[in-house]
Amino acid sequence: MSLVELVLLVVAVSWTVVIGAALWVRHRLRRRLRPAPGVRSGAPLRWLVVPSGAAARHRRLRAAVALAPPGPPRRRLPATAVDELVVDLHRVAADLDQRIVVAARCPREVRARELRTLDPELAELARTARRLAVLHDRAGHVAGPDIASELDERLAALESAVAEIDAAETRVLGHEQLTPGGATEAAVAARADEPEPVRRHPPERPAGAA
Repeated sequence: MSLVELVLLVVAVSWTVVIGAALWVRHRLRRRLRPAPGVRSGAPLRWLVVPSGAAARHRRLRAAVALAPPGPPRRRLPATAVDELVVDLHRVAADLDQRIVVAARCPREVRARELRTLDPELAELARTARRLAVLHDRAGHVAGPDIASELDERLAALESAVAEIDAAETRVLGHEQLTPGGATEAAVAARADEPEPVRRHPPERPAGAA
């Protein structure tokens, strides 16, 4: 291998290392932008440091989510009640992050107003995250809802309600057919449908007749 080839090889390896390191750093920074674990964000990388209103709200959102427990484990373990609530919190955070990104793309004259409308939801998200953090240790052992079992119980309750309605209707119909009152009411209804008889007046007697 000549000296020129060796230099070119060293340069190529160096550039490969530099590009790989840059991609790795960019990937790590993009992960920091995520509003919740496993959720990608459309926010630009500069929002990590710039003091704009949209960037500040994005950082508030990520800080609020960081207060909450990490969520259900990736291992196949039964999710607790707190885990289920954390998943819902992550969904809300992802939706709110997307709305911040959309508001930041609005014209300048309406951008600040659109961002201010999101402040109450950001505050509520932070309060919810703090409450979940408090419950994590105290109620983390409470099992979450078994969806299949819950669905089966709701179906059984619905079937029982329908059966009770059918039984009640059967009892009412049978009572009307068997009781005298029911027969009388049926007879009255039948007579009401019959035409009234024509009444014949007696012939008038002539005046002076005895």
